[in-house]
Amino acid sequence: RYNISKFEPINYVSWLSSHNAYSAFNQGFTSPLYANHHFSITDQLNAGVRHLELDPHFAGFPYFIGRAPALRLCHASNSFLCELPTYESRLFGFGLREIAEWLIRNPGEVIVIKLDDGKLNGFEEPMRIEIDNILGPFLYRPPANFTRWPTMREIKMAKKQVV
Repeated sequence: RYNISKFEPINYVSWLSSHNAYSAFNQGFTSPLYANHHFSITDQLNAGVRHLELDPHFAGFPYFIGRAPALRLCHASNSFLCELPTYESRLFGFGLREIAEWLIRNPGEVIVIKLDDGKLNGFEEPMRIEIDNILGPFLYRPPANFTRWPTMREIKMAKKQVV
C-alpha cells in the first residue's frame, strides 16, 4: 500500500478488512450471536487490519432501558434491537476514540472506515458531527469534483490517515 501501490487509487488495492470490527469478545460482547471477533479494534489494527466496518445505530428509547438516547455500534438488523438489555452494543464515540488513539500512536498508517449507516433513520447529521469531533483531524476529504478514489500518496501528502 505504501510503496508499490502508492500511485494506485485505494479501491484498486487489497486491504485486510474487519466486518463489524467493534463487535468483539475483548470489548464486552459476550454472546456468540452478536460478537464477530475475539480481538478489540486496537488489537485488529495492531495485527494489520486497515479497513474497519462500523454499524452505527441511533438508539433513542431511554424509557425502555433507562439510558440516554445515543449513537451506538450495534450488530443488529434494526435499531430497536440495540435497545434490548440482552442485546450488546457500544457507544459510537467510544469506538471512534479507540481508533483516534491508535492513529495518534501510529502516525504513518492509513485506514479506511466503512460505515453501514443505513439504519440511522434520519440521524445521519449527529453521526457526521461525532465523526468530525473525534476523527476530524485525521479525515481525508476528497475534492468537491470527486471522480476517483485517492491514492495512498495523495492521502499521505495531505497528512491524513482516515478515508
